[in-house]
Amino acid sequence: MSTPIIEVCIPTYKEEDYVVKTIRSLTKQNVWHQTHVTIADYDPDHTLLTRRAIMNGCKDIINKISIVDVDRAGVGYARHMGIMAAHGEYIVCFDADCEFVSIDSIELLVRGLNDSVK
Repeated sequence: MSTPIIEVCIPTYKEEDYVVKTIRSLTKQNVWHQTHVTIADYDPDHTLLTRRAIMNGCKDIINKISIVDVDRAGVGYARHMGIMAAHGEYIVCFDADCEFVSIDSIELLVRGLNDSVK
């Protein structure tokens, strides 16, 4: 896989009811073609339910999703481990229950970052 420009890191803990909706809302972003998703799962059982939900709900895009198992240490550490596993030029963190309102949310973030370094 070529390095995506944008990596979205999503820490999860027993959030199988939300994470697929969040990933699906990411696919509607106008920069989806240059995006990869890293799920940092810090549930004590590494949420078999979350994995099943992702596998069943995202079969068509599973090649754009990585899952990192994180020891039970909390959302901050899980987010950090997701960032460490990411390979994108830009890394954006979102919660597992975050659904995007605008299709250009991530694009505007990246554009703002690019403009700030000029």
